[in-house]
Amino acid sequence: MILTVATVLLFGVSAALAGVERPVTLSFDPDENEVNRYMTVITLRGAITRPGELTGLDATFRIRAVYRDKVESSLHGLNRHVLEFYDYDVFSSPIRRRREDRRYQDGGRGERGGGRGEDGGGAGGGGVSGAGRSAELPAPLGNPQSPPPGWGDPMQARDGDRAGEEDPTFSVDDILIRSLVYVESKSGDILDVQGLSQLREYSRRSVSPGEIRVDIGHLFEWNHCLRLPDYPVWREDMWFATIPLNVPGLPDPVMCKFMYRVLGFTRIGMRSIAIIDTHGIVDFHQYWEEETDTEIVKYEAMGDFSIAGRYFFDYEQGMIFGVERPPIFDFETMSFFPGQFSSQMFELKHPGLLANLDMRYYSEKTEKPRTKREERLPPEPEPVDRRHVGITFYMQTEAE
Repeated sequence: MILTVATVLLFGVSAALAGVERPVTLSFDPDENEVNRYMTVITLRGAITRPGELTGLDATFRIRAVYRDKVESSLHGLNRHVLEFYDYDVFSSPIRRRREDRRYQDGGRGERGGGRGEDGGGAGGGGVSGAGRSAELPAPLGNPQSPPPGWGDPMQARDGDRAGEEDPTFSVDDILIRSLVYVESKSGDILDVQGLSQLREYSRRSVSPGEIRVDIGHLFEWNHCLRLPDYPVWREDMWFATIPLNVPGLPDPVMCKFMYRVLGFTRIGMRSIAIIDTHGIVDFHQYWEEETDTEIVKYEAMGDFSIAGRYFFDYEQGMIFGVERPPIFDFETMSFFPGQFSSQMFELKHPGLLANLDMRYYSEKTEKPRTKREERLPPEPEPVDRRHVGITFYMQTEAE
């Protein structure tokens, strides 16, 4: 009986505290020297296919970071933050499960014409048919402990099946710095991040030509995709913002339009939380080239990148509380907020952000001439490397 009375009283107090009777002005306006400690985990699943070959990424990559966000100064229109990393680790399994189409053996000259003609063609326009060729393979993904027939034992990897040893395609980057300093506006626009551009340039130059890499810059950006309006908002209110976004595999950021919607208001402990959903998608088609001491590599990438996230914003403290989807109760409607699910991938229990990358990715290498005689001869480029990249990223961020 005593427990029942205490539960009713606690429920009534929580409901009263959660009551919001008027529109709320949301703003990144924390107190000076305010400190929050966060943990962010990013993991992924997907596949990278080539004509006649499929490489599965069965949650074998993960980034986990534990850091402190301290507000050094909170001025009239700007906030200056310092991120200090206590822990940052990258898990990258050396095993990649690969399946090859036997029709592409003997140097790619099978009964269907090998790597030219309607089964893949040259550099121009053959990527779509190449992606279709890979799509004819059996279902690639599944439980890593129970691979489909024909895949072999994933723990018995052959030479060349280890990520990063031969023909690398995808990787995650270790952190090279212990802290980041960034400046944001009261609406959440990131105006400057010291050290991040140098880290990105190093990360881009340190990979093999054509390799797609995810680094700390993506972790930082996905945690800071929230933009707030300059007017009070209420439940179901919506607004829009355009944000420069760095897509994995592209050299320069692309402008992505985000839509935001307030699902409601609640309390978590003593924090007043606004639950905000966001969705963004961008289509891209880019050409670029990079030059090393021995070769020139030309790239073409086309596809789309989408993000869907749920932010918990502490509107009294003026900072993000987390990016996740735990079972949070709405005391106004006496129900749970929609879209709750749980995942047991690494430390992720309630991932709050999903990012999908669907990209056709081509690269062509040409060796530089080394003698005057080679300069007079036209260079002969290597065959175009055609890939289809389909990866889903899962991210969860929570504060103490």
